[in-house]
Amino acid sequence: MKEGLKAGLSFEQTITVAPEEGITYLGPEYPSVFSTPSMIRLMEDTSRKLLEPYLDQGESSVGTAVNIRHLRPTPIGMKVTAKSRLIEIRDRRCMFEVEAYNEREKIGEGFHERAIIDKKRFAAKVKPESAEILSGKSYRMKGAEAVIRTLKAKGVEVIFGIPGVHALPLYDVLVDYPEIRHIQTMHEQGAGFMADAYARVTGKPGVCLITPGPGGGNVITPAMEAYASSSPVLILMAQIHSKLVDSGKGGVHEIKDHYNLFKSVTRWNHRVQNLEEIPSVIQEAFKKLKTQRPGPVQIEIPTDILSSEGQVTIPEKVPWMRRSGDPQKIKEVIAILQQVRNPLILAGGGTIRSGAEVEIRELAERLSAPVITTFQGKGILPEDHPLALGCINGLLIYRGNPAKSPFVQKFLSKVDCLIIIGTKLGEATTDNWRLPLPACRIQIDLDEKEIGKNYPVEVGIVGDAKQVLAEILKELKEKNLSRVSEFEEVQNKVAELKKEIEGLLKSGRREKELQIVWDLQEILEPNAIVANDMTIMTYWTGRYFKVRRPRTFLYPYGSTTLGFGLPAAIGAKVAYPDRQVIALCGDGGFMFTCQELATAVKYRLNIPILIFNDRSYGVLKGFQEIRYGRSFEVDLYTPDFMKFAEAFGARGIRLKDPSELKSALKEALYSNFTTIIEIPGTFQVPWLSLE
Repeated sequence: MKEGLKAGLSFEQTITVAPEEGITYLGPEYPSVFSTPSMIRLMEDTSRKLLEPYLDQGESSVGTAVNIRHLRPTPIGMKVTAKSRLIEIRDRRCMFEVEAYNEREKIGEGFHERAIIDKKRFAAKVKPESAEILSGKSYRMKGAEAVIRTLKAKGVEVIFGIPGVHALPLYDVLVDYPEIRHIQTMHEQGAGFMADAYARVTGKPGVCLITPGPGGGNVITPAMEAYASSSPVLILMAQIHSKLVDSGKGGVHEIKDHYNLFKSVTRWNHRVQNLEEIPSVIQEAFKKLKTQRPGPVQIEIPTDILSSEGQVTIPEKVPWMRRSGDPQKIKEVIAILQQVRNPLILAGGGTIRSGAEVEIRELAERLSAPVITTFQGKGILPEDHPLALGCINGLLIYRGNPAKSPFVQKFLSKVDCLIIIGTKLGEATTDNWRLPLPACRIQIDLDEKEIGKNYPVEVGIVGDAKQVLAEILKELKEKNLSRVSEFEEVQNKVAELKKEIEGLLKSGRREKELQIVWDLQEILEPNAIVANDMTIMTYWTGRYFKVRRPRTFLYPYGSTTLGFGLPAAIGAKVAYPDRQVIALCGDGGFMFTCQELATAVKYRLNIPILIFNDRSYGVLKGFQEIRYGRSFEVDLYTPDFMKFAEAFGARGIRLKDPSELKSALKEALYSNFTTIIEIPGTFQVPWLSLE
């Protein structure tokens, strides 16, 4: 890298929008526009060109992170100017502030990061992967390099973590792999939640890198949530020296039986015994993440093995197949569906994880069957679809007495077959298993242990939701079984029920809370990602926010842990920097992981963080007052969140009234800053009774 490269340098270039860069635009203002991908490429190109004069021979730059928003359309023939300004250089990584203007207004803004690499050094350390990965040839390398190269071969693009003394061999290799982005977090708990959220929104395994002892202990809570919510997370732990593991000699970060500490919160875990097995162990971890019920898996590798050198074989890529259903069981399901008249579909998180949105919609429309979901299944069918009843928790508005709800009295009581897909029918979904379900139940789940666990079923099929539904649909088509003629009648019943529940909530003086949900609905784009913590207002969003795309609604309902919201939003924004991402937190839950505000600011993630501040653990306070007539140790002493935001380099907006939320959220979404929006006040729970 030549002298003279410093913060403050800028570069700009101008082009004329050509037809090949345009896309059809149906709005009245422009017949065609400069496409988002073309604009982002132009803005990235200005950063690349700014760097070129300062690179030594043999150096090049690689884009490693993009966080750019396309703000306005631009017609064919208009000039567009892109500007790039270097604002920071850190470890040969250059951060640029980029903007784009047409002849009238700003049309794009954001940040772009490029890494400067030495091509000769890079080529020496990173051998061409195509032949060796496909052929399974053996190469000599260190254990840390075997880890990173295998992760790269598996398509890993992001790792969340914190450097620790035992993990330093891995970090030394990561420097030479700019195509794998490392997100440095403030706490291992944050790294675990971010990896979990990354997995939920992308469908690809999220990876976090930790050290043993306190690092391992700190990631237990996120591992527990990933386990309970069946989220595919790979936890890589650099263990202490193999001679000291479980020795009791007092090695740095040594704790008793670290391996079994993780056993209870993972689907599978393994301790590497020698360098040669590293690639095959990682391959086995990915196989389990893709072919079995998802959940966290953990691999621990002693630091001496990471530093040792030997012959390593990168395994061949192995295709994986979705698990099909038992053909006989599928025939039994078809026989039932030929007889029933009022089927209902209950979709859980397993449908989201399998990517079964097309199949769920086709089945619902073919059978004219309404769809209800769990919190984790929201969005599998767009919740503005005529057959979407929404989240089942939002239908059971009398907590502790589900039979009193109109959904049970007027709707569920007439259902003659419930099709349960990808959910265990847990306590929260069924109001402590008091929900009266129809006698005829069909259950589809990838985990055979869940079939009939909480409610007996007439037919249980073990298999991948998408695959099994495709097989059922094939049989239905062959038998020409369809109830499309009843679609209009069913959708009218769905609309009537939803309207009745809304009326009951309004009569119960829940207008303020409903309005907040509707305001969020109005402002956010259909593919916006909402990361929920556990707080009263997220009980509302879980029940009544209409999710229109799968993998856009993150909720820690598996373990109902606090502290999920902010780091989950960061993980989602890292995965999709060009999409709207917001965090919904209570004042108490935010304080669990508030230090990750530094992570959001550091990586310049424009995430609005909504803090609903009632200065208490509001749900618990309500429970205490109802059950015992008083409350104790649930009121909180929290900081001035505006000063807190300022101290971290974020923006802060405190609302005087919830009616100001729409304008504040718009401002935050279209800024280049992480923003805390504080909404003070008390909020009521979304049910009308308790036990």
